[in-house]
Amino acid sequence: MLAFASTLPGGFWLGLGLALAAALWLAGSMQFSFGAQTVRGEIIEMEWHLDHGQCEYIPHFRYALPDGRSFTRRSGLAFAVPRYVSGDVVEVLYHPNDPEEAELKIRRRLLYLPAGVCSLGLLIMALSLTRMFG
Repeated sequence: MLAFASTLPGGFWLGLGLALAAALWLAGSMQFSFGAQTVRGEIIEMEWHLDHGQCEYIPHFRYALPDGRSFTRRSGLAFAVPRYVSGDVVEVLYHPNDPEEAELKIRRRLLYLPAGVCSLGLLIMALSLTRMFG
């Protein structure tokens, strides 16, 4: 894909769009993680299903706030292999103004993945500019 995108002037726009979308994703993740509180939670189930012929495992977790309220959520994350088993203790990030808005605290999802996608977009832009003006 990089070779194809770098040969077209449209590769610049593809890279720019990818970089901007990933930058917005990164900003949203950072805003959530900086405003979020951390509590301990517990994996209660690992749901699995087939998605385009590949098995995905999605954790369901329970967490309690310091005031005693308890919530159960299905994670927005999916794993190719079961990362957790029922009963595993995990860290949960939740938004203090909306405690039902929560996610497992996984650094990869919050920072590394969006930053990597942004870098890929910038690389496509650079290759495209090099081909167009180099």
